[in-house]
Amino acid sequence: MAERPEVRIVIFDSTAVVGAGEAVYLSATARAIRDDELEAVCPEAFRTTAGARRFEPDELRGEAPLRLYVAAVTACEVHVPGRDPVHGLGVDSRQPADPTST
Repeated sequence: MAERPEVRIVIFDSTAVVGAGEAVYLSATARAIRDDELEAVCPEAFRTTAGARRFEPDELRGEAPLRLYVAAVTACEVHVPGRDPVHGLGVDSRQPADPTST
């Protein structure tokens, strides 16, 4: 069985002005999509929005230089400004979040 390395992902808007930033911090385990799975997952993985090009399975298998991975989130935190009236701690912090809750 292939190793599933832990990966860390940060999603933020780098154009936000100082003090207005928001961020989500994710930890996840990742694995490469097997060659025999590519036909089924490529349409979902590469939705063509905003002019993006869809990769074809043959571009991601065999001797191709690119691979497709899937990540399973194991932890989620959000950036909370220190001044937040409900969750603020006086200084900016990361606080646990459940991305599945509404």
